[in-house]
Amino acid sequence: MHARLRTLTVAIALASPFASPVASPLAAQTAPSKSLDELKLAGRKYAEWVVTALADSLVAHAASPDMVSEIRDNVATMAAQIGVRAGVELSLIEERMVKRNKADQYWRIAKYSTLGEPLLIRVVVSPDGKYAGLGVGPLSQAPPVDPPSP
Repeated sequence: MHARLRTLTVAIALASPFASPVASPLAAQTAPSKSLDELKLAGRKYAEWVVTALADSLVAHAASPDMVSEIRDNVATMAAQIGVRAGVELSLIEERMVKRNKADQYWRIAKYSTLGEPLLIRVVVSPDGKYAGLGVGPLSQAPPVDPPSP
């Protein structure tokens, strides 16, 4: 069921300008937590691997074995769709870590050659630094983030 839901998320991302990533259920397991800086570095690496269609690299860092076939089936298509709809990255505007649905997300906001507004690539990173999900779309359609913790 979770694999189908994540596959649907990627399919929606391909069909619509923005999709919500689905965090892996394994993200909640007790594994050594990484620092926010380590999670940001991992998210940056995963975003680059998505854009360059490096599915094998993402598979090696997947938060769940259930994600392997989804990654292999969809990463090349996602990279192609980014190229077709947005073009090539011209400049990085901002990168940051946010909390959304209680999960850490790396947000990469960049100017692309054919998209009229910045593109947002959102990568869900599990507490132990694994790849746990993806969302891509125009910055104007960014989803809300969790309120800051007190």
